[in-house]
Amino acid sequence: MNFQPITHSGAYRQFVALSNKLQRLLSSGEFHLLTAEKRQQLVDRLRALYCRLAGIFSQGRLRRILASASVVLGLGLPAAQAQPFSGPQESPFGIAVGSNFVFPQLVDIDNDGDLDILGRSYNYESGEVSLSLAFFENTGSSTAPAFAPPQFNNFLPAGLGGYTTTIFLADIDGDGDLDLFAGTYNDPADTGVVRYYENTGTPSSPVFAAPQTNPFGLQQGNYFIAPGFVDLDDDGDLDFLATDLDPVSEVSRFHFQENTGTAESPAFGPIQNNPFNLQSTPEIYTLLPTIGDLDGDGDYDLILGGDGYLQEGDTYRTYVQYVENTGSPSAPTFGSPVNEPFGIEFPVNSFLAAPALADIDDDGDLDLFVSGYIYNETGKDGLAFWYFENTRAVNAVPETEKESDFQLFPTLVQDQLHWRLKATEAPERLWMEAYAADGRLAERWQISGLQGSLPVQNWPAGMYAVRLLDASGRSLGVQRVFRQ
Repeated sequence: MNFQPITHSGAYRQFVALSNKLQRLLSSGEFHLLTAEKRQQLVDRLRALYCRLAGIFSQGRLRRILASASVVLGLGLPAAQAQPFSGPQESPFGIAVGSNFVFPQLVDIDNDGDLDILGRSYNYESGEVSLSLAFFENTGSSTAPAFAPPQFNNFLPAGLGGYTTTIFLADIDGDGDLDLFAGTYNDPADTGVVRYYENTGTPSSPVFAAPQTNPFGLQQGNYFIAPGFVDLDDDGDLDFLATDLDPVSEVSRFHFQENTGTAESPAFGPIQNNPFNLQSTPEIYTLLPTIGDLDGDGDYDLILGGDGYLQEGDTYRTYVQYVENTGSPSAPTFGSPVNEPFGIEFPVNSFLAAPALADIDDDGDLDLFVSGYIYNETGKDGLAFWYFENTRAVNAVPETEKESDFQLFPTLVQDQLHWRLKATEAPERLWMEAYAADGRLAERWQISGLQGSLPVQNWPAGMYAVRLLDASGRSLGVQRVFRQ
């Protein structure tokens, strides 16, 4: 398949050009003659463009454009590179919550090179639930966002209609603009259907057509459905990954339909419930996922929000979960959910978490936005919008070594860290060194064989770079893990 640049997308053109440049530098050997600072600048810029475009184009498509340049990004390698998050910051970048609760998604809806916020919004001020499509325009830049007050139904004059759950924007028909999908709940006529609003405008001036119900073979969920699209099998088109309600257990479940058509002409196969080892969470009645490559290994992971909460004595707080994809880009397998990953913790008396991942500051990693409620002293429920910045640790160990034969897991570790070396014969003696984010040597072990486990329960929480060395001191690989 030939991939043609989309003329309206400056970020896409930059991504293609920078990928080609890096491929030339790598093939000629000139890349390694650049200064370390220059190499890092090129890699950071390419990673930032990749993260921005990953919400619109499939990762398989982007990796094919990257070709050999994917090596310097670590894409396609099994390196676990999950990052810690700071925060929370409430109402960041001028976001005015007001009286509107928004289930957010961050996309560049006006094609000006930065991320805006769109979401299904409801307002209780009138005494009746009013559902709208809220638009917070980013009037800042890709690196310094600033959001204007919300506008409602700009691109959808008739609004979203009643019984809408959440929205999702994706280029489902491959024409270069973002189309709109909305889920529904408890509608007497249309329980759990998916509404599709085709973008009949342009990438910079969207206009959404009248809704179609369950197009392309999409099937309705039970009671409610929260829609999402992602290329989970790495075949170049978007598959349908949603959540709905399991009528037997009465908890949320995952609803997956493979796109058996193409990127330009989608056709969705039969429903698969809880595929790829995805698990329901009994404590969460309404499950709200957001999708992204959080550990930098080239496949999609999940952050899960919803109406679950953690209770400590007389206090409670909402939480999110991390579900790592331990499989591959074309054959996903998901691990068990981890509560409050990467230091993501919400204020006391908070509840409901509607998460959205996006690289809001253009630094090459995914940050986390969450809308929710917080119970205040007056006895009223206040609306909140929290931001958790992804604070990439400075790696204390260079990463030029071949990493594909050295594996560490799990990415999020508590007690035991497991390692594996792909080789036909075990080296005579091996050493493993763990470095904290500040460059301090945290621990050193002498090990043997081709696999094993190491105790890490005494490590302070944080990011660690772990290097494997042979008896001569030659590095066999570097991986990153996060100690919870």
